Amino acid sequence: MRKIFVEINPSSWKSIQELASTRGSLGSAFWRRLDGGRLRYTHAPYASSMMTRYWALLASYVSGDGDLTRDSGVRFYDCERDTLDVIRKTVSEKLEYKFPRPSFQLNQYGRGEWVIKTRHSAVHFILTEFYRIPIGRKKRGASLLLPIVSKNTEVKRAAIAGSISSDGYVSSYKSEGRFIPTIGVLSTVSAMNKFSDCC
Repeated sequence: MRKIFVEINPSSWKSIQELASTRGSLGSAFWRRLDGGRLRYTHAPYASSMMTRYWALLASYVSGDGDLTRDSGVRFYDCERDTLDVIRKTVSEKLEYKFPRPSFQLNQYGRGEWVIKTRHSAVHFILTEFYRIPIGRKKRGASLLLPIVSKNTEVKRAAIAGSISSDGYVSSYKSEGRFIPTIGVLSTVSAMNKFSDCC
């Protein structure tokens, strides 16, 4: 994972990991300070406690069933509220950034769906610059390269879980009176996620 820096004062940069450690924890005050700030990153690999399986889960879910706007907006959706509640509670608790509760709306096809919308420049920056999620509607050929090639098994599992939750399913069949689940079948029409290197 790359290392993110934020400009504290003009021409004075500090990594967000250093900034978080000086404050004791991330917390809402930390995220408020990052919002609207100038951010940049290094190209060198960097293992960070902030860039964990929870970011991989969020990024893969947004990639499958979500989009990013040009004004730092982040949106993800599902036809069932429970799915979004699990994602929201898990990610909000671990990252200490509070995503809003899902709201119900009609999509462009006239079907109802639950949606979580938020606007935050740092969250948007991480999803676009680190996880390569394109701004605007999903585009063919994009993929979640960083979570998938991670050497951390938990990060890879979280990325797969997020993609299955958004664009897939787990099936089972009955054999000799017992239900046998399959490992997990990813079904997507967006060509967004590539899992050939993940396992």
